Amino acid sequence: MMPSKLVILSPFAALAIAACSGASDGPTDTSSQDLVISKPPTQPDLRISNPARFYLRYQGPGYDTGAFQLAGGDGISAANSGRPTLGTAGDPLLLPCDFTDFGGQVDIVYPKGPHMWPMLDQSILVNGVATVSHGKNGGAAPFTAVRSAMSMIIDQTTQTDGYGTISSTSPYATWLFQPDTDVAPNQVTALHLKLTEYRSKDGWNAAPNWDAVTNGYDPALFVADANPTDNVVDVFFMRTCPR
Repeated sequence: MMPSKLVILSPFAALAIAACSGASDGPTDTSSQDLVISKPPTQPDLRISNPARFYLRYQGPGYDTGAFQLAGGDGISAANSGRPTLGTAGDPLLLPCDFTDFGGQVDIVYPKGPHMWPMLDQSILVNGVATVSHGKNGGAAPFTAVRSAMSMIIDQTTQTDGYGTISSTSPYATWLFQPDTDVAPNQVTALHLKLTEYRSKDGWNAAPNWDAVTNGYDPALFVADANPTDNVVDVFFMRTCPR
């Protein structure tokens, strides 16, 4: 469906780079008959930063917004147990009818835990239903999400990563959502972002293997997040066209 390791997109491209450390078992007291239980590794807790640190960008023939920061006046609200919602069904971000590229950047906050490899899934939802795309000119097998492999992140840091979800001009457009065929005109649409994390394949400095079946990191290396509710963001938008 996509190259073995797809790195997406121009202004917001994010490259996967190496390094990860694994957890080790605690010491075992062999001098007594008492059972010593090693301390389990800390469960990671990544999150997408507050929407105040959320940037978007769209381009089209003769225009490019550059990265612009959403603010409180742009319809940011909270929903679903604190999950950020950017815009609402009644107040979506309005995009021109002829836009060619739409993406953004996120700040991934990581307070505490072992080194992790984040991955950002991007889907297009209409009334909660995922759009099925075949990419530009129908060149890809059906997909419902674009997956971006992000750089390794260590705890007590905030990492800025970019993504490009919709594009007809990118070199990777074959494997991206298309503005004309996948985004219906004058229809409230949600750009759905979901952050997941994976451990190193060798417990130290090797990136997780890419799995051709799931088109993502090796599922065997998936690590459950301590609080997955803050790993999801919806950006509501509308492609506005003459009626």
